[in-house]
Amino acid sequence: MIKHPAAIVALALLTALPARAETKGPVTDDNGVVEIPEGEPLMIGSFLALTGADAALGID
Repeated sequence: MIKHPAAIVALALLTALPARAETKGPVTDDNGVVEIPEGEPLMIGSFLALTGADAALGID
């Protein structure tokens, strides 16, 4: 039984809000940094085996 549905909805909304990144010093990443101008679209993709012999890899 859910006693506080409004609290659950509020928590879900707060956790869905995006957070801004903050730089705290010089970047020391070996791969470097890619700067994306503000307002430009950012596309994130992945390459996965969804079917075939390798489809079960990673399912434990």
